[in-house]
Amino acid sequence: MAIPLAEVYRSLSILHGAGIPWPESVARATELEDPRWQRAHDELSRGVAPSEALAEVLPPVDLAGVRAGEVSGRLEENLKALARRHEVADRRERETASAAWYPLIVAHLGALLLPLPDLVAGQPARGLRWSLAILLPVYAFLLARRLARRAAERPPAPGRRHGLLRLFLSKAAVLEADARSLTALGWLHDAGVPLLEAVPLAAGAGAGGRIAADLVTAEEAVRDGRPLATAWREAPDEVRGSLVTGESTGRLAEACAHGATLLEELAAFRRAKTLALLKPLAILVIGLIVGARVIAFYAAALSGIGR
Repeated sequence: MAIPLAEVYRSLSILHGAGIPWPESVARATELEDPRWQRAHDELSRGVAPSEALAEVLPPVDLAGVRAGEVSGRLEENLKALARRHEVADRRERETASAAWYPLIVAHLGALLLPLPDLVAGQPARGLRWSLAILLPVYAFLLARRLARRAAERPPAPGRRHGLLRLFLSKAAVLEADARSLTALGWLHDAGVPLLEAVPLAAGAGAGGRIAADLVTAEEAVRDGRPLATAWREAPDEVRGSLVTGESTGRLAEACAHGATLLEELAAFRRAKTLALLKPLAILVIGLIVGARVIAFYAAALSGIGR
């Protein structure tokens, strides 16, 4: 079983603070169970920088944190910050999964009840179609969200906007992607990483978000010597003004940190609101489907008896 990243970062921060070399730190923290960690270990042993050696195994926002730590000399602090971020994310995932269990149980209960009238009538194929009508959309939705989240965790190809990815993400997930881009940009800028290097890293950190889409355009603007402010077109209204002001006053890192916090709070609010509606909505929709199916079946049966 893979070791959670939160634990890996905690261990790496302690080992790095104790002066343990990177290859040995990675071997101790991960036990090299995953082949990707083994390849990263081999790269580190050859003297490759951590931000390059770990590119295959870490999410883009974490790579930005590692790169910022390399440049600023605050790698131990950044690893601890990454550990805290993953602990919060893991807790949020557990809460979401816990809330999703009830609707899933209700959906399967409905899928079991719907075929009963058809089974009694000797038409199992028709009953199976009713069951699939409930279960297929549920599992298709869950699969699409899972694939979208995995895609968002992988670095995008250079210059790719990931606009289609946003179609499969909830509003809360888009806000979280925007927050990741701003977090990465703030870390990198505060560490003194040049914008030409920081912008693509921050864009990859928030794949599927609006900030990431703007940063793809911003890379060209920075290359031409123009400010980032000229590229903020899709950025949420809540943070656009502070980003422009922060850049013009030399406090871009602070503006990014503030914007990321604000967007994370908005995402948490939206997610809590959705989870609160999930149970009653699932009961209502599936109950209506089951009720309509049962009424329609017995209405047809009574009509046949009357004739």
